[in-house]
Amino acid sequence: MNESSRPDPAAPKHSQSTRESSDSQMANGLDPRRLLAAIVEWSDDAILGKDLEGVITSWNSAAERLYGYTPAEAVGRHVSMLTPSEEENDVPELMRRLRRGERIRHYETIRMTRGGKRLNVALTISPIKDDAGRVVGASTIARDITRMKREERRWRLLSEMSQALGSVLDAERLLRDLSQLLVPELADYCVTYIAVGGQIRRIGTAHAEVEMEPVLNRLLSLSPPTLEDAAGAGAVMRTGEAILAEDISEDALRVVAPEDEYYVLLKRLGPVSSMVLPLRARDRTVGAIALALTERSTHRYSGDDLGFAKEVASRAALALDNVRLFQEARSELRRREQAEAALRRRFEQLRVVYEITEAVGQASALEEIYRLALDGLRRGLTVDRASVLLFDSHGVMRFQAWSGISEGYREEVDGHSPWSADTTDPEALVIADVGADEDLAADLRETILSEGIRAMAFIPLVSRGQLLGKFMLYFDAPHEFQADELELSRTIAGTVAFAISRVRDEWAIREAKEEAEAANAAKAQFLGVMSHELRTPLNAIGGYVELLELGIHGEPTAAQRRALERIRTNQRHLLGLINDILSFAKLEAGQVEIVTGPCSVAEILTGLEALVSPLASAKDIECTLSGADDLFVLADDERLNQILLNLVANAIKFAPRGGWVRLTSERVRDEVLIRVQDNGPGIAPEKQGTIFEPFVQADRSLHFPQDGVGLGLAISRELARGMNGELEVESEPPNGAAFTLRLAAAPAA
Repeated sequence: MNESSRPDPAAPKHSQSTRESSDSQMANGLDPRRLLAAIVEWSDDAILGKDLEGVITSWNSAAERLYGYTPAEAVGRHVSMLTPSEEENDVPELMRRLRRGERIRHYETIRMTRGGKRLNVALTISPIKDDAGRVVGASTIARDITRMKREERRWRLLSEMSQALGSVLDAERLLRDLSQLLVPELADYCVTYIAVGGQIRRIGTAHAEVEMEPVLNRLLSLSPPTLEDAAGAGAVMRTGEAILAEDISEDALRVVAPEDEYYVLLKRLGPVSSMVLPLRARDRTVGAIALALTERSTHRYSGDDLGFAKEVASRAALALDNVRLFQEARSELRRREQAEAALRRRFEQLRVVYEITEAVGQASALEEIYRLALDGLRRGLTVDRASVLLFDSHGVMRFQAWSGISEGYREEVDGHSPWSADTTDPEALVIADVGADEDLAADLRETILSEGIRAMAFIPLVSRGQLLGKFMLYFDAPHEFQADELELSRTIAGTVAFAISRVRDEWAIREAKEEAEAANAAKAQFLGVMSHELRTPLNAIGGYVELLELGIHGEPTAAQRRALERIRTNQRHLLGLINDILSFAKLEAGQVEIVTGPCSVAEILTGLEALVSPLASAKDIECTLSGADDLFVLADDERLNQILLNLVANAIKFAPRGGWVRLTSERVRDEVLIRVQDNGPGIAPEKQGTIFEPFVQADRSLHFPQDGVGLGLAISRELARGMNGELEVESEPPNGAAFTLRLAAAPAA
């Protein structure tokens, strides 16, 4: 839900149906305040009220669910009970802003639950005013955005990792940099290890509190991990399986730390939750990452944290393996002259990986991604042919792009796949010699051989754990696939799969936006067409009334003339309503042209007086319009006249018989304020925030007769804003209402 759709306790906004329901309930004796209280109570967002001293005065059910305090526990206490120590200046500053009458929107901060858990929340705080307009308190709407902020931090961390580790070509530096990146975003302290010749070496250590790093290093030096350990980094590197300790108790610390010094140091560090993850690349464990939270954190690791940490470890392992592969290629290039061709090929493979990663990351169309992938596979692996296939909406594998594959072959094998769409963790499949592979069905083998293909590999395309499709690599001769070839294929596949998912996500967002825009345009077009269609018969009605009044079909009687006058009045009323709808439709469709220039306020009022005088005389209303000759505004004179005519006509409509309506104008600094006042019943405070919305009528009395469809003020405000101005309302029932039009002042034309 966005800001504009949030209920403001100081000035509630209701939908049309809610307003009609509220009017009906008020007519039946129901109290709208009780209805509003029920809405607040059942809101999904935490809503609380407080006085200007910050003492809580109201507390809904959602607030109880969010913060853990019951209303009895919260009401009467200072709101600072929800503020952690690091945000102690937060509440005083917010209260100062509220006392000035400021409304605070989408303020992101930290709040604390009854159990001490810290939450990221977005606050919308509105001042509550008494009848005299004084700020007497505030209402706060709070939404828990902890999960959203955590996801943002995670994606930012992954992005920083990719940038920081992507250019590092030294394994130990990479692991040291990794430990620094993960603290404090993912852990209070972190240790990275690498496997070297059957031994475990500690590479990087980092602690959120710099003064605790010597303690951590001393602890690690007392008991270095080995591959024989039953727990910790040694066990993880031996088994290749991650270890999660969600909650580390005092007893658990004594079990793992029986020696006195080790136990004392471990107690100083205060681990309360930990994860140890293997760094696996090429199906082997090359290192490990140990992460821990301490007593300084209220968070505890969960399965969700473990899943994200595995993604971090996977990317780190891939970067580590890329470093190793690059170093091996460079070493071989220097060491053996006779292996120059092979080393050049290997270097080309690595270069292709980096080029594809960069190019695919910038690609905006799937066809471009397919082309880059096929080109990279052919250059990096010297394959004779290649293709890309993806699952369609029915879970059938279909060709999307290819190189060197005939149409007949595609038709024959289209839909074949070694995996179903819901397969998890698919492995690459290779057929070194199609003619000798007895697992292939005879007819399928014959089809492949007739195409001239003798060896092939199936490389899965997986993104975010979902199988999207596959790469197909083809050789025209039997081919023994090397591990580096498959690794390169998997690396390219991972990059391409991620790019495909990204483009699809962008498509989905763009399609949703286009659908919304199309729906809005269709609505505007429908209103426009219907307005035009309705005006045609109404104009005809007006024409026939004139013919009858002229006596074309015989001289009408007095009673008939009165009836014709009623028909004319209602015809004009309906035509005005339809014109309002048409004007609003044009405004929404952006079809109203507004050309601004210097306009004389006095000239506008002179023309306006002739239009509103009959309306005022009919109700015996004193209507005065005053504007100085030297007042000029920057406006479209036609639109300005339309706004003022609507405001004055509305004021006359709501003023009592024998009452008054006044239009005044004055210049205040760089603005001209044109104010229309009446002595009618006024507008209730809860309605003042909605009267400018389309199809809203703020009846100033339950028994006051209404006409129109509630578009006049909506159109007037949009026109005012189109001229870089604003339309505002002030009212204190039952003392009438005042509408103020603000426009930029202009020099005399």
